[in-house]
Amino acid sequence: MSDADLARVLLRGPDFNDGKSGFFGALLPSRSAQVDVGRAVRDIVRAHVSEYRDRPAVAVARRLGSVR
Repeated sequence: MSDADLARVLLRGPDFNDGKSGFFGALLPSRSAQVDVGRAVRDIVRAHVSEYRDRPAVAVARRLGSVR
């Protein structure tokens, strides 16, 4: 979607979030367990984003040959 606000409405809506995802199967048996894992992963990523923020730009620049 090109409209970020519309995407947020869709992703937060009950039709999109009704029930649990089948992706994890029995590993995460409830929707609340999935939400807890999602929040924990988000917190870990946020805690370390500053550490890795510049790495994608450096990797692209190296690939293009402008940084050696």
